[in-house]
Amino acid sequence: MNDSQSSVGYLIVNAVTADGLIPIENALITISVTDGNNTTLYKVARTDRSGRTEKIPVATPNISLSLSPSEQTPYATVVIEGEKEGYYSNEYINVPIFPGVVTLQQMALIPSDERAQIQDNDTIFYESEPSDL
Repeated sequence: MNDSQSSVGYLIVNAVTADGLIPIENALITISVTDGNNTTLYKVARTDRSGRTEKIPVATPNISLSLSPSEQTPYATVVIEGEKEGYYSNEYINVPIFPGVVTLQQMALIPSDERAQIQDNDTIFYESEPSDL
């Protein structure tokens, strides 16, 4: 996207334990941008002691695309992967990032011993894209 046709949205990832009560410090968060069929590594970040990443800017389509019906999607999508030793990794697919908006993506990581009964299932996939705008 060139500057005259793009805007910026922001992403903050909040990593917590599966029950949502305890923030996970130093979780590795990998963000990739998607454009059609292509996915490109965009940013690698760590969570702070509150379980959050810094506010990460993400290029989005121009906000004017959301003002009237259009064939072009009026938001960007990213893939977010989170991992931490002692926890199962998570992957969130098609997370929407809207121009001028801060997206707070909650990421619940499950301690590996709590899912011992589930075999060969290290990654959980979530579809986060809105179904209709």
